[in-house]
Order: sequence, then C-alpha cells, then structure tokens
Amino acid sequence: MRARLHSPFIVLLLVITQPAWSETSTRTLCVDGERPVFACTTGKKLASVCAGTNYVQYRFGTRARTEIQLPSALDSPAIAYRESTFNTGFASYLRFISGKYRYYIFAASAPGSATDSPEKYRRDEPTGIMVMKGDRRIVTLSCKDRPSLALFNEAFLGKIVSLQNADQDIDPYEVAFGLSSRGDR
Repeated sequence: MRARLHSPFIVLLLVITQPAWSETSTRTLCVDGERPVFACTTGKKLASVCAGTNYVQYRFGTRARTEIQLPSALDSPAIAYRESTFNTGFASYLRFISGKYRYYIFAASAPGSATDSPEKYRRDEPTGIMVMKGDRRIVTLSCKDRPSLALFNEAFLGKIVSLQNADQDIDPYEVAFGLSSRGDR
C-alpha cells in the first residue's frame, strides 16, 4: 500500500512551520535574529538595513558577498534619521557615514502625474540608496521592487540605537526626488 504524501494535515503543518520571513529572506542581507528595516533589489544587488537587539546596519551586495557594511563595528553611533512630512506625502532617510562618503537609504511618497482619469493621480514613491562624497552626488540606485517600510521610522530605530541629529544635512525630499525645493509640497 502506498502512503499518501499530500495529506491536508501535512500540507497545513508545512505552511505553519515555515518562518514568517522566509519569503523575503532571499531578498535581504539580514541574518537570523535580525529584523529587516529596509530591503530591496537594485538590479543584481541587494540593499538591506538590518536591526539587531542593539544595532542597525546597512549592507549592500549579493547573498554570496556583502560589499558594503556600515557601520563596520556594530556599536558605532554614526547613524542619522531624518524625515519631512507635508500635507500630501513624506520623505525620509537613514544616513550612514564612512570616511568622506555618506549613504542615504531613502523612501518617499508624493503626488505624481495624472492618469487617464482626471480625478485619479499616480503617486511617486521612490525608494533607494543615494551616495554622496562631500557635496557631490556619486550615484543613486533605485529599488526595483517595493520594500517593506513598516520599521523604517524614528520611533522603532530610536529604541535600538541613539540616532544622530541630521537637521543640518540634506533635505529628505531632495534625496528622494533630486530637487532642491518644491513649492507644491
């Protein structure tokens, strides 16, 4: 007699025992015990911000090789968070510093252009990484997929690490949209 391999009980057991993060674990550089604050693909590379019990770290690379890891020491306080909110949207970033380079992991949402229907507007929701050296923008990498941003906020991150003040740094709207000012915020 042949055993039934597809019993509803076994299928249900397999679904229940899968970790909740298993679907996103292939698109994050976070490891077991860390929570992905931000994770997306930028083409063939992954960008992740991972939170442990007392640290937040930015990682960039592939699952086989992490090319950038900031801060390099998990107890480094060189992390800042800044956000701008306006009546039609928001823009925010986490900033990591390495030598003369600043890495901005950003997310934003603002009204976009009109669609076929005049009463409906598309939203612009850029997410990605911008790298600057001094006052010069080196590169901006856009996320190719929609990252989860549930933990991408000062309230959550501030409980884990002491965040630096970024009030005198570049405006989050400029990071996300590449503009120095926008009158219709």
